[in-house]
Formats: sequence, structure tokens, C-alpha cells
Amino acid sequence: MSWNETKKQELSSRITSTIKSLKSAVPELEKQLREAELERQKRHAEQLIQQERWRKEETIRKANEAAKQSKEELFSIMAQWTEDKRVEQFFEEAEKDALKMSDRDQMSVLERLSLTQQFLSGTSAIERLIKWQTPEERLKNN
Repeated sequence: MSWNETKKQELSSRITSTIKSLKSAVPELEKQLREAELERQKRHAEQLIQQERWRKEETIRKANEAAKQSKEELFSIMAQWTEDKRVEQFFEEAEKDALKMSDRDQMSVLERLSLTQQFLSGTSAIERLIKWQTPEERLKNN
């Protein structure tokens, strides 16, 4: 729209016409605003649904991971328990055999057994079991 005044149309009639045009555009603009707001609300609702879906998926993933880790650690503790019992049995039987030896040999073997026990000492399966966490405890602590 040009604002140059001409003989055919005076400024006041142009202003009146512009005001009428603007007034007639208001309902369409209001409609577009309502539609835009509805679209924004729809997108927002979809985003909330997607976020909730992701949250649930993450919760399930974490629960599965906690269960997997807990189970793996428990099986590791069980394997260590078996190994600890085997080592314990070895030392008991070796000590019994040493007690059947001559004093000199007995002292030597018992000394070696003591050194071996010190060398092998570490965290036992029972100590690990005490620290082991259930899947629920893992989720709560993470």
C-alpha cells in the first residue's frame, strides 16, 4: 500500500480504508492465533508423552542393568566361595600332613604354609557377600 496522496484519493479516505482492512483482518488473525496456540499445546502434550516414555524406558533399563550386575556379582562371589573352600581344605590337609612329619620338616612346612596363607589373604567371599547389593539396593544407591 502506498501513502502517496493523489487527487483521486485523499489521505483521510485511505486511512478509513486501512482501518476497515485492519478491522476485517482481526477475526482471521485471532483464528490463526488460536490455531497456533492449539498446535503449540498439542506439541507440548506430545513432548510430555515422549518424555514420560523415555523416563519409563530408562527406569526399565536401569532395573535390568542393576539385576544383571547384581546377579553377575553374586555368581562371582559363589565362584570365589568355592575357591576359598578349596584353598581352606588344602591348608587343613597340608597342616595335618605336616603334623605327621619329623619336627624339622614339620616346622619348615608349617612355616611355608603360614607364608602361603599370608600371600593368599585378601577379601573373602563372605566379606564380598556382606557388601553385595540386591538390584533394589543398587537402584536406590545410584
